[in-house]
Amino acid sequence: MSSLTAALALHVAEEAPGFASWARRNTWPGYRDSDFGAINAGGLALTALAVRKQVYGR
Repeated sequence: MSSLTAALALHVAEEAPGFASWARRNTWPGYRDSDFGAINAGGLALTALAVRKQVYGR
């Protein structure tokens, strides 16, 4: 795992406990914990793939 991917994972872990509640209060009442998980899982996967492509060229 690259340091960039690890930093993003740590950031997501830090935000996870209260983000969905905050989002429901401040944006859309239908925002769920699973939305947070899906959005950030995609972000982590794309970050890991982009780093791999940049470093290894594949």
